[in-house]
Amino acid sequence: MGEDIYNQPVSKTKSKVLSHQSITIENVNRIVNNKIQTLQQSTSNLLQVSSSSQKNITKADLQEVIAKSFQKTMSQAIRF
Repeated sequence: MGEDIYNQPVSKTKSKVLSHQSITIENVNRIVNNKIQTLQQSTSNLLQVSSSSQKNITKADLQEVIAKSFQKTMSQAIRF
């Protein structure tokens, strides 16, 4: 999936966002809370699919969903 966003130093990730603009705590809280709800729904949907089709959800499946959600969150944060 490219570079590992979870193992980057905080300063590298932070500078990418802050170099584009100033993001308020309220914006971050709103986006994070929204993403938590989305992840909970995504996980719930994955579990429903798994139980109905007897497919095992792997760690890689969950990591992929979380990574896509994180990328979407970051793109939304940059737009504000």
